[in-house]
Amino acid sequence: MSTEGGGSKTTTNAPWTTTTCVRSLPREARSLLAGGLAGMLAKTAVAPVDRIKILYQVTSARFRLRDVPHVARAIIEREGLVALWRGNTATMIRVFPYSGVQFMVFDYCKGHFLGGRQRQEHRRTTASPVRRDDDEGRGGGGRRGGAGGDGVGLTPVESLQAGMIAGTVSVLLTYPLDMARAQLAVLRREKRTTTTTTTTTTIGHQRKWGSGGIGYVLAASYRRGGFVGLYRGIVPTMLGILPYSGMAFAINEQAKRKVSNITGREPSTFERLICGGLSGLFAQTLSYPLEVTRRRMQTIGIVPTTGSESAAVMVTELTTSASTASIAGVTADGVTGTNRGQGWHQQPRLPEQSRGQQPPQNQHVPISEHQRQEQQRPHSRYQAPSSKPPSMMTTMKRLFEEQGLRGFYKGVTMNWVKGPIAFSISFTAFDTIQGLIESEDERMRRKVGHSAKANISRRLTNNED
Repeated sequence: MSTEGGGSKTTTNAPWTTTTCVRSLPREARSLLAGGLAGMLAKTAVAPVDRIKILYQVTSARFRLRDVPHVARAIIEREGLVALWRGNTATMIRVFPYSGVQFMVFDYCKGHFLGGRQRQEHRRTTASPVRRDDDEGRGGGGRRGGAGGDGVGLTPVESLQAGMIAGTVSVLLTYPLDMARAQLAVLRREKRTTTTTTTTTTIGHQRKWGSGGIGYVLAASYRRGGFVGLYRGIVPTMLGILPYSGMAFAINEQAKRKVSNITGREPSTFERLICGGLSGLFAQTLSYPLEVTRRRMQTIGIVPTTGSESAAVMVTELTTSASTASIAGVTADGVTGTNRGQGWHQQPRLPEQSRGQQPPQNQHVPISEHQRQEQQRPHSRYQAPSSKPPSMMTTMKRLFEEQGLRGFYKGVTMNWVKGPIAFSISFTAFDTIQGLIESEDERMRRKVGHSAKANISRRLTNNED
């Protein structure tokens, strides 16, 4: 019997011990864990859309939403379904600390704001409990599981400030990983060699870059630009993250607070999804021009972006008479797709290329003098270690000259699909995970806080009637 009792104890306490250990962690550590897992779920769900968007952002080719399915199909045909998640490993390595730190800092700032406000209210209203209850009823709102405050929500300004601080800290700590993810997303994986001879416009050391992973990309960036090279494009990123993160957290927090005030309970999972989706839609649209600028700066030296050197216009000459190759547009992996005797399908051209005349097969394609010089040069100006990357203003000026104002919003319609999905998953998953690992004391305070708000709301309604 003792053996059975011992076996039963071991079986039932193993998962309980793990849960207890997690719940015993400091609240900041639990927020870091919940935020990291939530970010990984959200990014994995939208990784295919994100990769296609980056391919368009770093070239001068015009974006059309109806072309996206063709590009996605080309990726699958050439490299398989898994290729849609190219660079997602780098994303996961980055997004866990990024999202975890972001949610942890926001939760810390939220507790700081609420704690300071509650101490002030306590000093003012100690002699008047009725007034204190009334103030809590007017200031109460939805609270994310695990946050302090006994049900009292942040004001819009406090939510905005907390979101901006959270976004800034997380970007500074994880930016090199984001740059590596962008570079991996636009590199192509070289196919096996065949007897077909090709002459291509070199885009840097393409095979060398393509053969390495995130570690190689980070090391190469450091060799080329030192520590500063790991933070290339940080200026537009910081300018973009302030409204982006601030608006996202503020809208999500205030929307949940409004739902809680109306219903007298915590928002449901569906309501949290809606709140997160709205926050993502507004935040990403507002900061999108700076995101395009950031991607351009991050991928300089990996793929050219303009004119005949663009990744959308790589020239390939096939010398095999039996070849059925043709010049295509931007392919699934960010460079021009060709049939190299491997049964690849012709890749979809981008709109402006579709309108042009397709070059004849088996003939030399005219190229510019600058492009010819780049072909003959072992290191193009994009890879020169001593070359100084353009500033944010220079990058934005070139982008405007190439494509006009619409270039700053290339792919934004994809973000209108991706953004709400990613944010709704991220915020909802964070709330759910944090609720599962919150301590018993925090859980009781949360339930008591929402019950008190519901009673206050009903009492105020009866008085008004």
